[in-house]
Amino acid sequence: MATHRALEAAIAALEGANTVLLAPSSLSAVSLVFIALLSPGDHVLVQDSVYGPVRERVEPLLTRLGVSVDYFSAGGGPPTASVTPQTRLIYVESPSSFLYEVIDLPALSAFARERRILLAADNTWGAGLLYRPLALGADISVQAVTKYLGGHSDLLQGAVSASDPAIASRLRDAHEALGLSVSADDAYLALRGIRTLAVRLAQHGRNALEVARYLQTERNAVARVFHPALPDDPAYPLWQRDFTGANGLVSIALRHAEQASAHAFVDALRLFGNGASWGGYESLAMVAPPSRIREHSYCAGMSPWCGSTSASKILLI
Repeated sequence: MATHRALEAAIAALEGANTVLLAPSSLSAVSLVFIALLSPGDHVLVQDSVYGPVRERVEPLLTRLGVSVDYFSAGGGPPTASVTPQTRLIYVESPSSFLYEVIDLPALSAFARERRILLAADNTWGAGLLYRPLALGADISVQAVTKYLGGHSDLLQGAVSASDPAIASRLRDAHEALGLSVSADDAYLALRGIRTLAVRLAQHGRNALEVARYLQTERNAVARVFHPALPDDPAYPLWQRDFTGANGLVSIALRHAEQASAHAFVDALRLFGNGASWGGYESLAMVAPPSRIREHSYCAGMSPWCGSTSASKILLI
C-alpha cells in the first residue's frame, strides 16, 4: 500500500489535487467518473472529439442505466443550447484526440459553475506537467497513466484526480464499490516513469515540433498538419495561454490519399512502427479511422475535406 500511496501523492502533486484514485486502465478511470457522478434521469454533455471508447463503450452503458448523452463541438464555445435541467456533468478532452482542438477551459468552467454542473477533463495529453485542468476550473481530471506517466509501453493504468471533498467522496464510494485496484508492481512502474517525465516530455515536444514544421513544407503531399504548438494552428492561442509545453503527438492529412494509400505510407515508414498507444519510448504511426474524424464537428466546419474521406489523417506518435 505504501507504493500506491506514493504514486497517488506524486500524481496529486502533478495535478494539484487533494485526492487521486488509481484504476487498472484509462477506460476504467473514465467510466468511474461517469458512474460515480451520474444517476438515472441525468444528462451529460460530452465534447464530440474525446477518447473514442467514451462513445463506443461508455455511452451504451450510460444509456442502459437511464442517463442521456449529447455531444458538443470543441470549438463552439460553451454548449449553451444543449444544457437541460437534468444536465449534471460536462466531459471534455483538451487537446482533443487526433486533431488537438483546445477548449477554453476557464470559460467553460465559469459556464458550468454558474449552472451547478460538474466539469471533468481528460488530461492525458498534458500529463499533469504541461496542463493542469483543476487549476483552470475543472472539478475532475482524468489521466491514462498508460501513456506519458508510465512512459515505457509496459503499463496499463488510469487515474482520477479531484480536490473538492464532496466530489472526491462520491468518486471514492464508486471506486470501492467497483473494486478498482492496481498491483503494487504496476504502481511502482508508474512511479518509475514519473521520475523522468519532465525530461522525456521536453524531448518529445522538441522532436514533434521539428517533425511538424518539416511536414508543413511538404505541401504537395500534406494538406494539413495538426499540432497546437504551430503558430498557424487554430488551437495555438489557447495552447499558448494555458499550457506550458507540447508533447510528441502530431497529426497530418495527406492530400487526396485514399485509406489504402495512407496505410501503405504508414507501412513503409522505417523509423515508425504501426501502433496506437502513444507515450512510450518508440515512434509509432497509425491511420485515423474516418468515422472518428467525422465526429469532430469543429473540424468539419473548419475545412471542407476534414469531415470527409477525401483526405486521410495520419497520427504520428
